[in-house]
Amino acid sequence: MNKNAFYHLLILALLMNTFSLSATDDFKWRIGPSAGLNVARMYGPGIQNIEDDYDVLPRMSGNCGLFVEYMPSKYIGTEIGIQVNGKGYTYHDPQYINGMDVKYKIRYKNGFVDFPFVIKPTLPFNNKKLYLMFGGAYGRIFIAKREVVADLSYSGQDTTVDIVDNDLLRYGVPFYVDTFGTQETVPYKDLYRLEDFALVVGIGYEGAPGSKENPVSLFF
Repeated sequence: MNKNAFYHLLILALLMNTFSLSATDDFKWRIGPSAGLNVARMYGPGIQNIEDDYDVLPRMSGNCGLFVEYMPSKYIGTEIGIQVNGKGYTYHDPQYINGMDVKYKIRYKNGFVDFPFVIKPTLPFNNKKLYLMFGGAYGRIFIAKREVVADLSYSGQDTTVDIVDNDLLRYGVPFYVDTFGTQETVPYKDLYRLEDFALVVGIGYEGAPGSKENPVSLFF
């Protein structure tokens, strides 16, 4: 598979207020909300060209969703879910244009819906659990936004200009093609992937049933 089909995703997921669909204390079936933080970037020709000239930082954002867990035994389980999270990147582009020092800060802020599936080998101890997670995730973009902050210095005067493109999926990605501000627009799908296929590896901890400890998971 093309390496651009993968994204590096770090999720700190706090699985909160889970409840059991089982009538026993075995918790064979559970469903609940999930929320946390993730650091994720994008892949495609658009960012590859930028990385040749600039330092690119991945976007940090939140995520939220639902999960369903099935534990056929206390040593193995599976989990599927749906999550909404942000991906993107930021870079700085200082330029000298028509006698002005211009410092551009460009942020791409995208929203994705992800569908993870993992297998969870589990080690129970003292009515608690440690577990590993192995699996994959499919994601699909539903919103793409670009923010440009331009700090201008000219004849001792400083000013800031904000430019926001709210619908890159519909209108495309604008590019400046010369120092006079001339732009051309490229379809988003020509520069960035609309879908993600990811490998998921993680570890987790879960407190005793009935305790106030929320399960905590860390995914890569």
